[in-house]
Amino acid sequence: MELHGYDMGIESAVARIRDAGISSIGLQFPDGLRDHAAEFAEIFERETGAGVVISASPCYGACDLADSEMKDAGAEALVHFGHAEIPELESTYELPVFFVEAVSTCDVIPAVRNALAFLDGGKRIGVVAPIQHARRIGEVAEFLSRNGFTPVVGKGDCRIACPGQLLGCNMTAGGEIAGGVDAFLFVGSGNFHPLGLAVATGKRVVVADPHSGEARLAELEELRDKVLRQRFAAITAAKDARSFGILVSTKPGQTRMALARSILRKLRSLGRSAHIIAMRQFTPDSLLYFRKLDAFVSTACPRIAIDDRSRYDVPMITPIELEIALGEREWGDYAFDEIKEGDNA
Repeated sequence: MELHGYDMGIESAVARIRDAGISSIGLQFPDGLRDHAAEFAEIFERETGAGVVISASPCYGACDLADSEMKDAGAEALVHFGHAEIPELESTYELPVFFVEAVSTCDVIPAVRNALAFLDGGKRIGVVAPIQHARRIGEVAEFLSRNGFTPVVGKGDCRIACPGQLLGCNMTAGGEIAGGVDAFLFVGSGNFHPLGLAVATGKRVVVADPHSGEARLAELEELRDKVLRQRFAAITAAKDARSFGILVSTKPGQTRMALARSILRKLRSLGRSAHIIAMRQFTPDSLLYFRKLDAFVSTACPRIAIDDRSRYDVPMITPIELEIALGEREWGDYAFDEIKEGDNA
């Protein structure tokens, strides 16, 4: 089934639900697909004979499954739309979960062709993409080879579903090959993934956007410098903080309680006041009740501190940034926070 330029491969999920004799399923969508929830519900009801319950809760990735919510609603399985599975989390599911990826049908080659000029001067090119385009990385690699480049594709750790895939919170498919490439080619839209990769590896990252057909480099480098200035300002402000809230997400794919407890012990040993604050989804409104604290350290989704920084009245920093604020790490060793294999503890 194609929807707005994306192939929604629902056939496998339909067949598995029907073959398993599942009588009640939950459907979960990211914001960009939830407008079509009723349409998909009708299809699944018709094709599987199962009753359907739609989750209306916000969803930001495969780290954010509604399996527990749907189990409480009486569902026997969950169909999660728009993201690929995080393999490491499979053992944590409270219900069988079927993933329906949104795979872009855009022709990636025009944008990659436009990116070749930005790759001049380097021959070994790391190829990465979000899941929407990651299934086309083989095609991109073949095109690069025909044009005199040597494509390199990383496997990533156990949170990565396919070679070359980047998550907003996990750059291991790029990081593990960074030492052996001259530059990276990111095939996709948006800035967060390539920005994180550029900061994590120190390598040039060229963006090839299949939706616009354009390639860009200077804009990303300017954005990197801007974001780093913002992060430096947040770290500087946090240096004088005497009381900290340590944020822990209760989403199974984001929970890092062991890290939070380690930070708690460290801050208290330095004479700072610190408290662990846990909830499923952090927002400025939910943290208003903690406004007497001087700063927050987020062990939840790494994007909270970066994307939402201006929405909070006090500094919101990451665990790595706390190390810099406390003098344990140099600014020159700055890196974006990532959730890697084994971190969910």
